[in-house]
Amino acid sequence: MANHARGGPSYVPFVLLGSFKRAAIVVAEVNSEHLRVGQWRVRLLGGFEFFVDDELRVISLPAQRLIAFLALNNGSMVERTYVAGTLWPDSSETAARSNLRSALSSLGPLRSTIVEVMPRTLQLGRRVLVDLHERREKAHQLLDPSIEGEYPFAAFAIDLLPHWDEVWVEAERESYRQLRLHVLENLSERSTRQGRFAEAIESALLAVEEAPLRESSHLALIRAVAAEGNHGEALKRYTELCALLDRELGVDPSFQIDDLLRSVEIA
Repeated sequence: MANHARGGPSYVPFVLLGSFKRAAIVVAEVNSEHLRVGQWRVRLLGGFEFFVDDELRVISLPAQRLIAFLALNNGSMVERTYVAGTLWPDSSETAARSNLRSALSSLGPLRSTIVEVMPRTLQLGRRVLVDLHERREKAHQLLDPSIEGEYPFAAFAIDLLPHWDEVWVEAERESYRQLRLHVLENLSERSTRQGRFAEAIESALLAVEEAPLRESSHLALIRAVAAEGNHGEALKRYTELCALLDRELGVDPSFQIDDLLRSVEIA
């Protein structure tokens, strides 16, 4: 990945492949205020990357897993034995500890800044910024009705460490996924109220693509489409949702969606 220029906005491209048989390149403009000289950054969203002063550094896979694990523990101190046992669950205790020492050693001179090593514990370095932590904080701000603010909704379509199948990653991925879906629905509903229907529909579509059986995402989409005056398309979306829920779960949509359709007189 090309390095981002210092001082300007960074653009994160990714491809959204949906069930509606199209590929869209979504470019999320992410605030680059935090990209300052002398800072160390871990990127976990969309895949693992480590930067020093905006320069991408190559790190061994064991070291990547170690850094990611410490980052997902929110910078807390973690027992070395627990780290070793979690990262190398199929190894003996002795081998797991040896693997941990090797991972730390592979960081070379970077180790003292990336990881705070203590006799019994490890901790992510205090100078290290983690994109997941920043994105979570922004998500909670967006979900707070007392706080005004805007943010590129496409930034919340990026998954946490996709293709990593470790158990400790999957739990955090699902937690962040639920937060992302709430944010996408919230941004869609906010944009609908403000009359920004294209943004409202696109945000809801991202949520629907992420969680096809999630009724609240479909509700946000149908509400945005109906508010724009496209009642026929709203009814089509509702019909498709009915068929999907019946086929996959054997249930009908909730009364909330039915009430919405009645309110715009298209049911």
